[in-house]
Amino acid sequence: MPTDFASQLFATPGQGRFADALDMILASFKDEDDSSRFFITMFAWEQMVQDYAPAREAMRVERDAEVRDMGRNGAALPAHVCARAGSAHLRSFGARCV
Repeated sequence: MPTDFASQLFATPGQGRFADALDMILASFKDEDDSSRFFITMFAWEQMVQDYAPAREAMRVERDAEVRDMGRNGAALPAHVCARAGSAHLRSFGARCV
């Protein structure tokens, strides 16, 4: 049974309110206190990037911020992560590929 959050999240783009849905996604993504919404948030975001360019850009911005944080912390990323994301791109943020 979907939660109220999930119902609202998936209904909003269907009503043509893509910007509102993206705002919900970004707020949920950044909410470190409620990890229970992570899967549904990422699933909705992945669906939205196909049809809404600002969602693609927001995902790129968040991805790059995460990689920068990993690089600052000296993270060593596994080879399969580097291969998928592009090791040169990740290294440009200071991440190490092993």
